[in-house]
Amino acid sequence: MSEKISWSVNAGAAGGSLVQSGSVDCEAVTTVSVSIDAGGSKALDLQLEDISKVEFLGIKSSIYDGKLKVKASGTGAAEIALTGPVLLFRGGVALLGPSFETLTVKNEHAADAASVEILIASTLS
Repeated sequence: MSEKISWSVNAGAAGGSLVQSGSVDCEAVTTVSVSIDAGGSKALDLQLEDISKVEFLGIKSSIYDGKLKVKASGTGAAEIALTGPVLLFRGGVALLGPSFETLTVKNEHAADAASVEILIASTLS
């Protein structure tokens, strides 16, 4: 059964703006809501070994100062400091690494817990 993720972006400044919306067709939707204690980390078992099947990835957090970091699994995976929400589509998701079998979220704050929400749209075949 096919599902659809709708998305929109609205950003602007005096010099210009970016307004865009659309949708992504997918076969499965995964949502994750997690709280990460100050100084803690969690490895989220997403079980998405083939990152090329991920059509859309959205990550939002309660903290955007770079002390909250995410890292996909696999050799060569990059750790990304969250300084704003993350929206990646199809091939852009591969910038994080080769696999989403596990996504590790690390909170480097000494006193502040963080909440993180993740939305993933993927194909199964």
